[in-house]
Amino acid sequence: METKNWKWFEVANLFDKPYKGTAYNAQNLEICDFDNKKAIRYVTRTDTNNGLKNFVINEEFEDVERGNAITIGDTTSTIYYQAENFICGDHIVILRSKFLNKLRGLFLVSLLNMERYRYNYGRAYKKDLIYHTKIKLPIDSNGNPDWQWIENYVQNTLIPQLPQKTKNVWQKTFDTKPLLPNKLQLNTKEWQWFRVGDLFGNQKGIISKCKCSSASELLEDGKDIAYIGAKKSDNGIMKYVQLKEDLVTKGNCMVFIGDGQGSVGYSLYQPNDFIGSTTLFAGYNENLNKYNAMFLIAVLDQERYRYSYGRKYKPSDTKLKLPAIKNAQSEYEPDWQWMEDYIKSLPYSRCL
Repeated sequence: METKNWKWFEVANLFDKPYKGTAYNAQNLEICDFDNKKAIRYVTRTDTNNGLKNFVINEEFEDVERGNAITIGDTTSTIYYQAENFICGDHIVILRSKFLNKLRGLFLVSLLNMERYRYNYGRAYKKDLIYHTKIKLPIDSNGNPDWQWIENYVQNTLIPQLPQKTKNVWQKTFDTKPLLPNKLQLNTKEWQWFRVGDLFGNQKGIISKCKCSSASELLEDGKDIAYIGAKKSDNGIMKYVQLKEDLVTKGNCMVFIGDGQGSVGYSLYQPNDFIGSTTLFAGYNENLNKYNAMFLIAVLDQERYRYSYGRKYKPSDTKLKLPAIKNAQSEYEPDWQWMEDYIKSLPYSRCL
């Protein structure tokens, strides 16, 4: 994409004046399923899932934000396009404009995200800074943003390059039906505590580190294998690189983020072989698959708060509570099949 003849525009000249959305406290909201007739999106500063924290019951809130807007977490610089109506968590700045639509919005979000690095390390992305942020755009013969070119580029160039599952989202052809017809109910009273090192470690209960100590030694030409780093979004994928056999970590494993900017304590599932940063730990269990891994990630994420504010994360020593059954020795072990079945009973499980 040639940007030589593009022009710089201030956000002030593209959007209405940024404003803060009314903040709703999560503790005062009732979580519901996405297909509930009264469901509305609850958008926060989270760095995943397009800012969507939960679907909640719409209690006829007075300050529902209309869709077709860009949301920015001013303390996290998390930037997303919101197509549907939503309510906000704290510190959400909203951008609107008469020119905005979904294709243009996604293009602009990608450019605004390129400015995020300016607002890391405690420098908040406040309304006045947002207002004076500059982004470079293609222009028409009158020197104005060429919105039609942007739409054509997104529709005809970017979307066709997306993975098929992502295209299905765009085309609304994905299958929302669960793999199993009956939804299972969670009842944690009978669950048992397990040490992560006992589930995913070696004979000594130790979970091994991944092998790449410096991303600079990897060659991007070739796009043979994913390089996984210490981030939660994009399933940890930083880029694709040339294969380097001595750095490869085998797939079908849980990946525990032991260090990184804001992602310490998070977990990932990697189905394929990959090259991982030494800030990551890879754990294996013969019962693991992509379904029960999703269950485990959700449970592990509930434990992440314990490792905030600089407290060191030791994956092997972490404990989590799981559905359990007794084995032949009358000892408890995780009920791997129940966890798999639970995920398969959820909407969209066919899309995994």
